[in-house]
Amino acid sequence: MNKLRFIAMIIFVISIPFILKALDLYNRFYNEVRDGDGIGLYFFGIEINDKLPYGQIPIYLWSFFTIGILLMVFAFILFIRAKRRKEY
Repeated sequence: MNKLRFIAMIIFVISIPFILKALDLYNRFYNEVRDGDGIGLYFFGIEINDKLPYGQIPIYLWSFFTIGILLMVFAFILFIRAKRRKEY
C-alpha cells in the first residue's frame, strides 16, 4: 500500500468522529428535553465549551458536519490520486 492511500484512509477515519459529533448535537438540539441554560460540549474528551447556549448548538453542529464532510472529500480525492498514480 502506498503512502498516499494510507494517508487518505487515516484522514477518512479522522473525519468519522466529526460527523458523529454533528449527529449527536442534532439529537441533543431537537430531541432532548431542555433543563437549563445550555449543554457542555466535549470532543475527544476535551472540553470545548462548558456552557453552550441552546441557540448556538446549530452553529457548532454545522461546523462539525462541514469539517467532517470536507475531510471525507479530501480523503476521497487523495485516494483517487493514489489510484491514478498506480495505473501509470
